[in-house]
Amino acid sequence: MTDVKIPDGASIETPTKEKEKESGLRIPQFQMNPDLPTIVYPHYTNNKHTELACVLMHHGPNGPGTGNVVKEMGIPKDPKHPLYSDIKKQFDEDEIMHNTRREQKLQESLMEASKESALNEKQQKQRSDLWELKQQFLNMDVVKADENKAWRRKIRKATNPIEAQAFGIACIIKDAERSE
Repeated sequence: MTDVKIPDGASIETPTKEKEKESGLRIPQFQMNPDLPTIVYPHYTNNKHTELACVLMHHGPNGPGTGNVVKEMGIPKDPKHPLYSDIKKQFDEDEIMHNTRREQKLQESLMEASKESALNEKQQKQRSDLWELKQQFLNMDVVKADENKAWRRKIRKATNPIEAQAFGIACIIKDAERSE
């Protein structure tokens, strides 16, 4: 082991333990009337953060949370408003902002799902319309004729209504030319 020389005027002291910061959510101390509904999931509903919404769970016959559930909207950010003051007693601004960000992500997901659903519906309608058009041509006696086998194949392979119509009309014209 090596000896270490301490410079003149310096001393070695044992370090004191620092207090650990409390982690997790802050649990506010408040008193509420037990007959009042429980406030759940408060969040802002506009960009200026001046209106809130929350869910109120009324107490039912079997205890808290077993009664009606109501979504309360349009709560002004006014300390004089009774519901807003109850929200602020139970939730701090960080919790409300966390719920707001969560609600925004949920709304974005719902909008994306709605767009995807509309796109799928549109594609399904296009496929259905193309199928109906092809069937109209394929059910014609002229197209069913043995000599028009190549035209039937082209109609079936058509990927859009214009192609299907072009091949169907071409088949009818060729058959008319043959019969003249």
